Amino acid sequence: MADITQCALVDSLVLRPARDLSDSEWRKLSQHLRGCRSCRERYGALSLAVMIEPEDAPTLLERADALLAAGKPREAEAEYRKFVELCGTRRGKELARVFYKLGSIREQLGGRHAAVECYDEAYRIDPTHAPTLASLGRIAIIAEEWEKARRIYRAMLLGNLEEAAGLTKAEVYFQLGVVHAKLGETAKALNMFERGLELDPQSGRLRKAIAGLRHG
Repeated sequence: MADITQCALVDSLVLRPARDLSDSEWRKLSQHLRGCRSCRERYGALSLAVMIEPEDAPTLLERADALLAAGKPREAEAEYRKFVELCGTRRGKELARVFYKLGSIREQLGGRHAAVECYDEAYRIDPTHAPTLASLGRIAIIAEEWEKARRIYRAMLLGNLEEAAGLTKAEVYFQLGVVHAKLGETAKALNMFERGLELDPQSGRLRKAIAGLRHG
């Protein structure tokens, strides 16, 4: 039978920011969740976040991911930054992914400048990560930073587009066409749009873009 007092402790986690919980509270909640199926089912991903101990980098990263999945981006951000601190001067693809997630959180919370800083750091560590490239390219388009956008989308064409990037190669060609058109490079823009249409013959916006350049 579940301990109602301990269940109430779990309930308090929902009401308090995760960063305000002491290590002893984390341990108590973790212990309770391991033995209380009803609380685990009630809080789903959030229960996983509490069940993970905070002592080392791998488990810290797991907990951050769980908090993010539970819809607590600010708390997840705090844990990701702890992970960054623990990594010190070490650099690797795992850290690049963390900076990408930090950028996504910042963007979600309305901090585009801070998001770009995180995405840039992720790119410096791993310039082949397609979701990072997609985010940098998209923001460069919004900010009308055409040279940066061209560099990013060209890099995407040279790499392997992951499904997680949310872009097809045809869409990358479209974005490059937009960039070349904004830079006044009509012939290059038309070439990009046409190459994109070869990959996606049903694309209405590629057809429209080509018609606009040919008859504009």
